[in-house]
Amino acid sequence: MNLLPFVCALLVIFGLLSTSLFRERISLSNLKTACQGSLRAERKSRNYLESALYIKNKKVQSAKEKKEISAAKPNPQPQKNPDSDKLPEHRDEKIFTTNTKLNLTPLFTEKNPLLYDTTLHYIRALYGKASFYREGLEKQILDQIMASGIALKQRASFTELFPEDPALRTIFYKMLKGTGSYDLDTGMGYPAFDNYFQLGENPKSPAICFREAPTRLLRSLFGEAAAEEILKEESTIKNRLTKDQLTAVLMQKNLNVQTYEGLLSFHGEKIESQLVTISDKKSGISVQKWEDLE
Repeated sequence: MNLLPFVCALLVIFGLLSTSLFRERISLSNLKTACQGSLRAERKSRNYLESALYIKNKKVQSAKEKKEISAAKPNPQPQKNPDSDKLPEHRDEKIFTTNTKLNLTPLFTEKNPLLYDTTLHYIRALYGKASFYREGLEKQILDQIMASGIALKQRASFTELFPEDPALRTIFYKMLKGTGSYDLDTGMGYPAFDNYFQLGENPKSPAICFREAPTRLLRSLFGEAAAEEILKEESTIKNRLTKDQLTAVLMQKNLNVQTYEGLLSFHGEKIESQLVTISDKKSGISVQKWEDLE
């Protein structure tokens, strides 16, 4: 019996298996490097922004002990946006700044069905594709947040508003933390909660700045059809709609702008911002975030 063909076949099989395993090993190694680099860059960006926030809000104990404290320098240096007064062409181009976030504080002082429903839709739009999501989760989370918030006189952070239910606490922790990177369109990962929501100091202030509201927030507030019409009009005039222009668009969709006036600010507080770029030298991965300067 000639064993040579059998041996050759075994060698070919083992060669193919070795090549496959080697490629899988390389792929896993690249994925590990990318994930670690993303986490390092995200941590550096958080450290920088927290340091910058501390500097803006620090109190000088005495004139004699006054010291200049500089924020940790990212790599590369943060670049100031030269067109800070000019709004980006697309609403999702510049997010995470104060004016782009949905303010939940009004929910703690009085009943606001429109803001409540808008928040439910927005949570679902942001976390509906996350692995932990289940039908009705947004209502359970929001009701628990409201219960915790109403019981407090002051609310400085969402970490003070954890749900009582242990299962919901775990999920809300994941929502607060977010993943290192995410893509809302494909459902890969999910954002940190405070990237899209905030707790404003004044409960009487509008919940949404119309000029800078992200696309998903517009859809959550006005509905898919009206939001798409708003975006279409803004693309045509290459600017944000004024209140009168928005009124005309909503009328076409049988909506009344007065219904939304209590939630909307049409100007918003002018806040200078800069684009901060943080890079991880080992992996070459960069993270970009907008930082409020005022």
